Amino acid sequence: MLFRGTFIGAASGKVGSCVASHNKGGQYMRARVVPSGRVPSTYQSAVRNAIAGIATYWKTITKTQRDAWNTYALNVPGKNALGDAIQLSGENWYVACNVPRLQAGLARVDDAPVIYDRGDVAIGTATITAAGGTATLALTPALSTVAADKLLIYQGNQQSATRDKYYGSYRYAGSAAGTITNFVLTLPLPLSGAGNRTSFRLVMSRSDGRLSSAELISFPAA
Repeated sequence: MLFRGTFIGAASGKVGSCVASHNKGGQYMRARVVPSGRVPSTYQSAVRNAIAGIATYWKTITKTQRDAWNTYALNVPGKNALGDAIQLSGENWYVACNVPRLQAGLARVDDAPVIYDRGDVAIGTATITAAGGTATLALTPALSTVAADKLLIYQGNQQSATRDKYYGSYRYAGSAAGTITNFVLTLPLPLSGAGNRTSFRLVMSRSDGRLSSAELISFPAA
């Protein structure tokens, strides 16, 4: 739980069923969780391994490259769960920008971007038709004029059509050239149940490594 205001000062440790702590985004509280000992899924393990691998590469790139990522971080803030701007480190951005690229089988980008923004995209018209294990995404216009920019697509779990918002996790579904306007996906979470709603998360990994903010689209399954 993130919170605004001054009703509490600095806090750390457990209070009943809550744990207080802080990070770059500020003070926060979360529910105390007892590890379940559950074995992570193949997907979870792949993401964790990618994060660990990129964190290791951060130590092997040159100081000049690390300084450039730190400069990028000073000029491009992140956002916390409340939408507040937060200061990230160069390592934070290096990991955040490269982990999705590894997921998509793209080359790692070690040189920091020299354009100081997220490289965000603006979706004009997006339509999806889907059934079973495939979906077709149509975009008008294309999200980029640069083929080396890569559109990364993630699928959320199905939910009832009566629910307007999706707050769950997303599974990597595929990538395409940023210039594409029509793309067929093999869904990691095959659809079942007519009328259910499925959400997709779209981000653009720019050729210089910048990772855009997410754009969300949803549709009723066929």
